[in-house]
Amino acid sequence: MKEITFSKDLNEMNEAELRATLREFRSNYDEGKEDYDEMSSKISEYKADLEAADELADMVEEIHPKFSEMFAEMKDLDEELVAEKFSTSELLDELDEADAFSLEGLVEEEEEPTKFDEKERRSKVGGEGKSKYQDRIDRFMSGRRLEHNNY
Repeated sequence: MKEITFSKDLNEMNEAELRATLREFRSNYDEGKEDYDEMSSKISEYKADLEAADELADMVEEIHPKFSEMFAEMKDLDEELVAEKFSTSELLDELDEADAFSLEGLVEEEEEPTKFDEKERRSKVGGEGKSKYQDRIDRFMSGRRLEHNNY
């Protein structure tokens, strides 16, 4: 912010000096407003970054005990000691190297057949895995072909 100083008292200035002073004042005001707007936008960006950092810090506080527990179980160590000695990023790296986040154990084995599966199997009576209805359709169509060929 620029400071305006007057070389003469305002009452002693003539019209040209007053206009020049007013232009200088207006120019300084416009520059100050641009600087203020720029700083205001930077402050808004910094606030958004700070809020994101706070959210990240909250998330780290939530996951650190979980990672400590996982690592302690994996290495057969005291969970509190692990939580004190290792940062979240260190724990994450160690757990990642040990494939602790693998999805292999989460995949379920084949499920038992449902009633729908059983009914589907029971409805198969024709040859080659065809349903009883498909057999009927095939016989009907073969008969139609024979009749058609006779004409």
